[in-house]
Amino acid sequence: MVKIGLVGTGMLGEAVGLHLLESGHSLTAYNRTKSKTVNLEKNGSVIADTPKNVAESSELVITCVKDADAVEQILFGQNGIVAGKHDGLTVADMSTINPSSAINFSKKLHEEGIDSLEIPVMGGPNVAIHGQLVLMASGNKDVFEAYKQVFDTIANKTFFLGKSGSAHSIKIAMNLQISLLALALSEGIMLTRKAGFDPEKFLEILNSTYFKTGMSENKAHRMIKDEFEPTFTLKNLQKDLGIITEAAKDFGAVLPMAERANEIYRDAVDAGFGEIDYTGILAYIKNYLKTDFTVKVLKPKKIMIGMGVTCRGICDQFRVKIATKQPKYATGHKRCTLCAAYFVTPESRCPCCKMKLRTRARSKIRI
Repeated sequence: MVKIGLVGTGMLGEAVGLHLLESGHSLTAYNRTKSKTVNLEKNGSVIADTPKNVAESSELVITCVKDADAVEQILFGQNGIVAGKHDGLTVADMSTINPSSAINFSKKLHEEGIDSLEIPVMGGPNVAIHGQLVLMASGNKDVFEAYKQVFDTIANKTFFLGKSGSAHSIKIAMNLQISLLALALSEGIMLTRKAGFDPEKFLEILNSTYFKTGMSENKAHRMIKDEFEPTFTLKNLQKDLGIITEAAKDFGAVLPMAERANEIYRDAVDAGFGEIDYTGILAYIKNYLKTDFTVKVLKPKKIMIGMGVTCRGICDQFRVKIATKQPKYATGHKRCTLCAAYFVTPESRCPCCKMKLRTRARSKIRI
């Protein structure tokens, strides 16, 4: 049986490791924070002192860490995996990173004589513990086939997508769906409550239609009850949104919803909601913004010469004069990340929805 190493034992990594152990595989694990390896050790894993030690005792090393910087450190840093390289070593990275970073790491590992794959997954710890993940792989197909039995243990569905970087391209596209679905559900729940209905009725109807999702069928009921026990934290989803917007620029793709979602999730993290489940974006919108389903939404009035754009929820008293003459573009604006209003104001938050205002040196809105 394949000797497996695991570097990174957070919520997902730990669940993957526990399932591998339960399936009869030997495992050597490492995590920078030793306390996160306790459950694995209790279930039979060897705990290594460094990623180098993991590599030395493994044929296949699975890495599952926070971001590209962490991947680079555990691969190429002092006492990293490369320092423990040997003939036949393969690295399979499960982390969510920019496709360009994945391609770069693959090239560098190849130069070191190490085979590599990217194996990002869909699904959280609650399904990983039962081997029910969906795994997307890219890299060398022969290497993938050599370890497919291990991947089939981790996941109930595997896809080989071709050259290095391909799996991460699909992975970040999937995570974009997650972020937007969570926002859409949150706003649907808010709108339903404002209309005076039990949001459970909204979910019952939604889940009776073609538009139902796994999120609406499973997580949404807990969202309504303000239950946000993390399986995938809000801050990690925001990190992925940052990757998505960066990758979009690399690919030449225009993703306006991803840009807006990234701003909203980033403000939620800044406001202290980062450690709860990503579906806690509902808690941020409801509680932090103090909306409590009572914000009056008004149609924007016609933009007047010399006046700023009015936020869609406030009265004329918040209109701010920005020029005595009509300029081609307004300069020095701040933009609300939630309602898209532009202001010239010393305040740091939107007067309407209290979202942080972001300074724009030159707005693209004509006045």
